[in-house]
Amino acid sequence: LQPGSELAWGIQAGRQPYGNSLEVLKYFVFKDPQWNWRTFDFSRHLALLDDTGHLLKATDPNLKPFASRGGKLLMYHGWSDSTIAPETTIDYHRRVLETMGGPAQTSEWVRLFMVPGMHHCIGGDGPDSFDALGTLEAWVERGKAPDRITASQDRKSTRLNSSHGAL
Repeated sequence: LQPGSELAWGIQAGRQPYGNSLEVLKYFVFKDPQWNWRTFDFSRHLALLDDTGHLLKATDPNLKPFASRGGKLLMYHGWSDSTIAPETTIDYHRRVLETMGGPAQTSEWVRLFMVPGMHHCIGGDGPDSFDALGTLEAWVERGKAPDRITASQDRKSTRLNSSHGAL
């Protein structure tokens, strides 16, 4: 976890860690509404998570089918996210670039923006309001790939610089 996300660490280490993620485990993985997170045992349950993992995690960097259909992937992650470590998204982006032929081959269909001070999707000390859908629409419909996105919080604005290939 990054410096600056400390105030939200209680989500993962509080009285009932991981918040809504427990609901996913309870109903989707264990299929038991009575399941209690305190009974989770890594040595016994990790294999179950791996078996269900293809439905829960998007970690395959081979996006050839998506790219070949003209897909556009706009990724963003808050630097102060305490739910999912920001480095995991940066690592995934790097693996996509490596797998798909490098920045020159991917810059027209995948972009990553790291949002300073933003928590998990919203909130935090930094900007957390920006028009991702409008940005994606301009990219898909008018071919205008984003190099920056204007973001704001409480009438303050900043620019998010694209880090496609330059992390």
